[in-house]
Amino acid sequence: MHLHNKCNAMKRVKITEDNFVWHVLTEAEAKRALGQVEVYALYDDDSEALVQSEQEIEAVIRRGAYVGIEVGFIDDSQN
Repeated sequence: MHLHNKCNAMKRVKITEDNFVWHVLTEAEAKRALGQVEVYALYDDDSEALVQSEQEIEAVIRRGAYVGIEVGFIDDSQN
């Protein structure tokens, strides 16, 4: 079992308390997406802020936060 690899794997999905889903991006993915879709800084308190430059992406990641794009709310009606 390769637990070490799993521990270092980047989180790819963030789900907030209100069941909103974000697709977490790498720095390179976020920079490519910028200008094509809205990219957000995603904070631990479930708040977010629209990112408008590559420098902002770098700063967010440097501070230990995630960047991502909206997926939408989880549909609980089928559960």
